[in-house]
Amino acid sequence: MTKITLRKTRETRVRSGHPWLYASEIERVEGESAAGVAEVYSAKGTFLARALYNPASQIALRILTTHDEPIDADFFARRVRTAWEYRQRFCDVNSCRAIYAEADFLPGLVVDKFGGVLVVQVLSLGMELWKHELTDILVEVIRPEGIYERNDVPVRRLEGMQETTGLLYGDVPDRVPMVENGIVYAVDVKHGQKTGFFLDQKENRAAIAPLCPGARVIDMFCHNGSFALNAAKYGAREVTGVDISEKMLAVAREKTGSGDARYIRAAMEDVEFPDAAFDVALSSLALHYVADFGRMAEKVHRWLAPGGEFVFSIEHPIFTAYGSQDWHRDAEGNILHFPVDNYFFEGTREAVFLGERVTKYHHTLTTILDGLLRRGFQLRRVVEPQPPERMLDMEGMRDELRRPMMLLVAAQKA
Repeated sequence: MTKITLRKTRETRVRSGHPWLYASEIERVEGESAAGVAEVYSAKGTFLARALYNPASQIALRILTTHDEPIDADFFARRVRTAWEYRQRFCDVNSCRAIYAEADFLPGLVVDKFGGVLVVQVLSLGMELWKHELTDILVEVIRPEGIYERNDVPVRRLEGMQETTGLLYGDVPDRVPMVENGIVYAVDVKHGQKTGFFLDQKENRAAIAPLCPGARVIDMFCHNGSFALNAAKYGAREVTGVDISEKMLAVAREKTGSGDARYIRAAMEDVEFPDAAFDVALSSLALHYVADFGRMAEKVHRWLAPGGEFVFSIEHPIFTAYGSQDWHRDAEGNILHFPVDNYFFEGTREAVFLGERVTKYHHTLTTILDGLLRRGFQLRRVVEPQPPERMLDMEGMRDELRRPMMLLVAAQKA
């Protein structure tokens, strides 16, 4: 087995629970310098961990265990079983993230469950070498009808891997039925964004329930119609979803109960509706793709009836200001700070989203909040979300207390 000795003082990162070690933290490599499992030692020769080693990656070591135990199929089976038992205790396992990579001590492995289908992403070369064994383990532990890999993400190239998709086990249809909040969705696991569905918005979709009974609701930038469909479920009188992508609207129309909503293909900046046509306007993490926030707010105000609600999430101006949307790190990969620059220079920013370069728009806090007030809205709530206490032990979550990523706003037409 490859033996890796760290530079002086670098063992503190392992002992404090950090799951990664960077190439710059390695003093020497003994034995075969090839991707696989390696033993990690301190500069004084003390055993620290066993890790997945990739000599071609900046993240050279991904910690598997700090115990002197064999890394074999039984090891991975125990980890998968522990993660799945935890999900069964605390989650609706019809649709959920079954494996959370580093947070479940399975670095680089993401598994989402949609009904009877698992969708797998392998984001580290070391874990890729165990993919076939992991597939067998997932079959044994979770017993899915099929497993599909969605390894079509550019981050794999940083690990020296090719992008790939395909069937790993069983049968996976083009549209997978999945139940969430009592609604049946047809999830495109083969071509949809991420692994096919934004599972992380599950609680937010349920949270709109108090706004919906008897209301006329517009779901702006509706994507696959998930918020629109939840609005219909929670008693909305009329639901309209608008999106520029015909592909995503086709997915929305396929969903069970989609007759409860009408869908319009248009850019939100260009579409028009009569005055007072809606009682509730919803937008989830889309307004940072709009060049003129003020004009959009003016249109929404006109579309809403008196007392109407405009509820939206948007990337926080501190998060969008610099543009890269990533931490500044030192030569050893440690986080130094989150960059905030060019704050008052509004306009386009180039960023990476879901592995692809996209154009977003930076708006200052004044543009967003004062822009609403100047157009006749009253602010009801403004929230900068933080990770809940129960998630702070998960890798990277405590760092999210160092910067705001999103802004949630509820405004009412006076």
